[in-house]
Order: sequence, then C-alpha cells, then structure tokens
Amino acid sequence: MGYLKEKEDRKDSRREERSKMNRSIYLRSGMYALAGGALFSVFAAPVMNAYAVTFSNATQSYRDQVISVCGIAESTDPGRYVTRSEFAKMAVSASRWKDTVSAVNTVAAANDVPASESNSGYIRAALRNGLMRTRLGGNFAPTETVTLNDAVKACLTLLGYTDEDFGSDVAGGRLSMFRSLDLDDGLSAQNESDPLTERDCINLFYNLLKTNSKDSGSIYGSVLDVSLSSDGEIDATDLMETEMEGPILVKTYGQLESVLPFSMKEARLYYNGTDSGNYYAAERYYSSQIQREGWLIVYYSEAQKTVWAYGADDGSSDLPYYCVAGRLNAVYYDSANIVSPSSVSVGNQEYELSGSDVKFMFSINGDIEVGDEVILIVQQNTSVSSDGTEEYVYYCTGVVSYSDLTGTTTGTTLVQNPGYYNANTGESVNSFGDTSSPESNAGPESNAGAEGGNK
Repeated sequence: MGYLKEKEDRKDSRREERSKMNRSIYLRSGMYALAGGALFSVFAAPVMNAYAVTFSNATQSYRDQVISVCGIAESTDPGRYVTRSEFAKMAVSASRWKDTVSAVNTVAAANDVPASESNSGYIRAALRNGLMRTRLGGNFAPTETVTLNDAVKACLTLLGYTDEDFGSDVAGGRLSMFRSLDLDDGLSAQNESDPLTERDCINLFYNLLKTNSKDSGSIYGSVLDVSLSSDGEIDATDLMETEMEGPILVKTYGQLESVLPFSMKEARLYYNGTDSGNYYAAERYYSSQIQREGWLIVYYSEAQKTVWAYGADDGSSDLPYYCVAGRLNAVYYDSANIVSPSSVSVGNQEYELSGSDVKFMFSINGDIEVGDEVILIVQQNTSVSSDGTEEYVYYCTGVVSYSDLTGTTTGTTLVQNPGYYNANTGESVNSFGDTSSPESNAGPESNAGAEGGNK
C-alpha cells in the first residue's frame, strides 16, 4: 500500500507541474473544457467509434447497434414481419414525443386497441401526431403487418412533410419523395402494399436518422442527439457514452453475472466487436477469456440490455477487436502536432491512436502515463504500401488504465501469476505483458519526436 500511495503522490505532483506548464495552451484553445466534460475517467468509446464506415460499408450489425442504442428497436429475428402495433412504438420512439408516452393508460387508443394493450400509449401518440391512421370504422388493426405505405407516411411526417407538399397525387408523391431521399436503402419491400420485416424497419429508421428534415436543414437524428461522422454515417458515440456503464474489470464469470442489472440470457451480447449470436456462444467466449487471461473488460447498457465484452486475442478466431494488456512504454507525437499524441508503444508493439477521446487519455493532461499498466482495445487493419506489399497497422480504439479502476486491484498487477503472453509475438511473459524493462522498450526511434517518446 505504501508503494501505491507513493506512486499516486508522484502522479499528483507531475500533473500539477504539467497543468502549470500548459495552462496557457488550454486557455487559448478551449480544448480542456471541450474534452473534459465529455470523457469517462477511463473510457474512450471503443464500440461505435471504431467503425470507420462509408455509406456502402454501414454494415447491418452497425445499423442494428445504432437503432438499438437510440432506443427505437432491437434486432431479434430479422426476417420476422412487424405488426402495426410494433411499428407505432418504433415510430414514436424515434420522435420528439417518445418521452410523452405514459406507462399506464386508461383510454383506448382505437376501437380495437383497449387501454390494456401493451403498446396502447404509443399507438395513441402515433395517431395523435399523424404518424399513422386508423382504418374505416375507427379500427387500427394492431396485429396486421405494417406495410411500406404505412412506413412512407410515418417517415415523411417525422421529417416535416404534409399532404399539401404532394399535390393531387398524395400517395404517389409521397412514394417518389421517399425514394428520392434514399429512405428505401436496404429495404426488401418495394411496393406500397409490401409488408416490412424487422430488418426493413431497422434500415428504415437508420436511413431516417441521417436524412435532412424538411425545414431545419439538419439531419433528423438531431432529435435523438445523434450526428453524422466525417464519413456521412450516424455517429452515436455521445449517446452511447450516456447509455453505457463501464469499464468493469471482472475476474470470474459469477462476478460478471452479479454486476449486470439484467439477465444475460435476455441480453444482446458482443465479444470483441462481434455479435455472439446467443447466450451460450457468449458464455463460451467470456468464460474462455477469463480462464485463459484472468480478466474480462465489460461495458453494458441497462436501457438496451446489451453487453460489450473485450478480451485478448487467443488466435482461434478473426474477430475485429481484441485487448492487449501491458505496460505503457512510450507515447509518440507527430512533429506537426506536439499537443495530441499519435501513437503509443505497449509490449514491443506500436498502436496508432484512433479518436480524440483516446488521444486525450494519453496526452499531457490525460490520466495515463508512461510506466502505467494499461489494457488497450485494438483493431488490426491491413495496409498496402507503395511497393504493393501488405503490412498490419494496429489502432487503439479504447483504453483502460488499470490503476484507475476503483476497487478492482490491490496491487500493480492484474491478478497473481495470470500467465500472460504477448498478443503479437506469442511469447510468454511473467507479469502484465512485460518481456523486458520499460527502458529497453522505447519504441521505434523514427517516432520518438516528443521528449524521448515520454510525456
């Protein structure tokens, strides 16, 4: 305990000195005020931020996650047809009226929708705000399958269009506008009477979020506090940070189940960036990681009943992300920008930093310093050099400073004798990724452009 207190005292002293040295920089730029309020203490949004997608590369899994995080719908059976009752709930959940629906209803929404119907409040809101209509005789037909015509009406109404915008041929005008706005991207339904599947609805609302509203000039997704990333796709990082809890370091499977406020058997479960498919597959991934490495990094959203777990690369699968545990040997800066770090060295491997939040964590005002033990969430990409040869580029998309995880450590190592190995070389190591002393792992000399690579 004396060692830990001494280490923390040294950190506090260094941070105070750095704060004095750099106060003028941050007062001028406002960077600290912008970044500090948006960060978790040890979390830099690895899940959504890591998807660098273009329109054609907005994978179905990514769209599923966006719509789930926004609270619009969950993908459970992509080919299943959606009822009008379910669609009413989706449409209202995607609107500014989503928080006006009462959990207890005393008034029937329609002749065939009693107050006791589970989606009665959403159906009432959909009818009241013109998103959907009743049939002749005042019936809503809640159990009938929703059609493309229903979806066209709801989406264009949400975007601010009215019947007056389409002249004498309202139905035809609506459908033409719907298609011209690319709201039908990814939909299997093509004709007005075609039913919509669960996947159709998810793609429909994803398209809606990134479409400009009629009069505001901004994307509709701003209603739900989402924005577009530089590649033109939905960037729900800020929303996810609000929704997500973590990181949590768990050392046993029982501990994992105890910290979650919901049953994993009812949740959507991801491992290293990939949907596990079902509880039993996730259990194998999670248990294997804990048994092999002695830990598992977990984030979860109670509202969305979703778990994002990360572990080391065991070499048996080709998952998009994995963790690397080790000692931070060096932090590198580009000569053009000596404020924001560009890469770090952990376990004799250099990792490029992806995302402003991650860069801030390693910056001179961040909480992580050379010599600290860290767990990186990394993505491996293939890069083709000018001579046509392929090489691997490693991106750090999330980071956990182990010493900052309150209540999970009694010392400076993760667990006693966990049997780590270097994820890149396969070499066995004695403790937390160390194969040699930090001094001998200064990293590539070509990048050591910022005070010897250190902060």
